[in-house]
Amino acid sequence: TGEVADDSVTFTDGTRWLPDNLEGEAAADLTQVVPGGAIKAFALSLADVTRLSGPGLAFPNHAQRGSILLGWWGLRTPAPASSSRAWRVTANGHLTGDSFRATIATTGGVRPAIIVHQ
Repeated sequence: TGEVADDSVTFTDGTRWLPDNLEGEAAADLTQVVPGGAIKAFALSLADVTRLSGPGLAFPNHAQRGSILLGWWGLRTPAPASSSRAWRVTANGHLTGDSFRATIATTGGVRPAIIVHQ
């Protein structure tokens, strides 16, 4: 999936909404629909959330991407292996790469995605 350190990412508007400098494996980690592929749930990547955020998209604003009621949710994109951190969406809809990979908490968790063909 590639990995990217939190402090190496810059954001378009300073509110940790859309990364503007993703590159390499982390930028290329976009979920793809494979015709005839297996049906399964998965975690979104940092690149997926970036691609799906903005007006007219799945996450049009911070409030639609986050959830004060449900809390934070983890992404599949790790921060560098030496840091044992991973990326997540905060309850306020911001992106941060400072979450422990093995966090167990009642304030957030897994938010699986699934692609449904109509």
